[in-house]
Amino acid sequence: MKLIALEGIHFGYGSHQSEILDDLNLVINRGECHCINGATGSGKSSMLHILAGEQCRPYEGDVYRAPSLLVGLVMQDPNAQVLRQSVGAEIAFALENLGIAADLMVGKVQQSLRRVGLYTSLDTPVEVLSLGQKYRLMMAAQLVFSPSLLLLDEPWAQLDDNGVKELNGVLKALLEDGVAIVMVEHNPSAF
Repeated sequence: MKLIALEGIHFGYGSHQSEILDDLNLVINRGECHCINGATGSGKSSMLHILAGEQCRPYEGDVYRAPSLLVGLVMQDPNAQVLRQSVGAEIAFALENLGIAADLMVGKVQQSLRRVGLYTSLDTPVEVLSLGQKYRLMMAAQLVFSPSLLLLDEPWAQLDDNGVKELNGVLKALLEDGVAIVMVEHNPSAF
């Protein structure tokens, strides 16, 4: 089932610069994993923001989105995404915005933490987490609302070898559950 498609996307950062995305075409189906690599400044993050529907700069081309599409985006620097002070509150933020009843939140938050292999108390301050743990926290904060498409901006950059192994397990389980994943990375050996 097609979740999203980019057709003939052209995007750049100014009239004097060349386009960084030039006639980009991409179709993402349920349960697929797309690993995209390129040099810094090649448009990887811009493409993720177009897929997420939050690119604020104009672009040309068409974007098809399935009516049921829910997108989760984890940016390269998890510190740029943190909104709350505790682990539980960070993950519950999305549920609050979706109007989920408070008595259902704790179970959903705990399940989301387990999915990413982050076993910590819900009242743990976000500031005490390592960068890799914060990245997994941001993944949990996206997974809690069951997105059909998960976008990851350079996930390996924040993780040690054990974190990479754990993330691979998480991603395999998500794919088995039918979640589509798009990862971008500047280092091709990361895939």
